[in-house]
Amino acid sequence: MATCLDWEDAKAVAKATGWELCGDQVTTIPCIPIPQFMQFLSSLMEGGDEADYRIHWKPHAEEQIEAFLQAGWPEEPQQL
Repeated sequence: MATCLDWEDAKAVAKATGWELCGDQVTTIPCIPIPQFMQFLSSLMEGGDEADYRIHWKPHAEEQIEAFLQAGWPEEPQQL
């Protein structure tokens, strides 16, 4: 699997490598460091002081969030 920036990039990679590109094989994968993402989510909580609104993550939450975000989501070709 190759990582591409957009639909046109995916077509160029497929052409250069002799692959066949099918629309159902193109996904979007968010690229964000998971600890930073978790900190961002915690910052959205309301509370009096930091201890009041800190999210209490379950064990292995970081790995589970990372796997979820990196699973990729179907991306439809977009005509601009």
